[in-house]
Amino acid sequence: MLNPLAVQAWSRNTPLDGLNLNRVFPGRADGSVTERIANAVSRVLLPTADTVFDLHSFGPTWEFPPAATTHPIADPDLMARTVRMAEAFRLPLTLVWQHNDTAGMFDITAQNQGKVFVCAEFGGGTVGADNLAICEAGVRNALVALGLVEGKAEYPTLRHQSSGQTLETHPSDQLKSPAPGIFEPRCSVLDEVRQGDLIGILHPMDSLSSESIDIRAPGTSIVLAITSGAHVDANKVVALVARPLKI
Repeated sequence: MLNPLAVQAWSRNTPLDGLNLNRVFPGRADGSVTERIANAVSRVLLPTADTVFDLHSFGPTWEFPPAATTHPIADPDLMARTVRMAEAFRLPLTLVWQHNDTAGMFDITAQNQGKVFVCAEFGGGTVGADNLAICEAGVRNALVALGLVEGKAEYPTLRHQSSGQTLETHPSDQLKSPAPGIFEPRCSVLDEVRQGDLIGILHPMDSLSSESIDIRAPGTSIVLAITSGAHVDANKVVALVARPLKI
């Protein structure tokens, strides 16, 4: 655990300085507590590692299946090794996530040092026996692939399925709320949808006379994540979809 203060506060941000650890890498040796943690990881821990696992979860207001994720990397060799390592977790999803670069993220710092970096997202920010078992199995599978522990890798079971998919998602795959309101999901994560299928219904709150708005799939895809928080603001993401990775 890199940031126990944030964990204890049930927050991404450290209470002492208000900073998000995953936005301050590579950190500063003379900085605040969060910046010093990032500096120690970047300067002391990362140089000793060949492979880095970032184990955490999605936001607590999201439904999100266990997934091993990375993002497009310019170095084709490092990209190939990273995808292979992510697939070695044998989680329900391996995801190549194309997103706008955000300054200070851990993965960019690690990959700039030539490290294979896999971010494993385990559910939506809560603890449950099923997700915990999948987490443990995924980490064990990855360690088997690295030759660090003995044994045979196995696909953990999620919803009676024991197989994995490798997908990619782009910023255009974000489905956003056109107005503030109550979002009513009409699908579940890992559902396969076609263009025009109903993802959810937004019930606007800015006017009593406003009609409900259907939010539909932009194309054939798989539902990657869907918000579980009822109220959403305008232009906020309510669902993410993904498609099979094209290599």
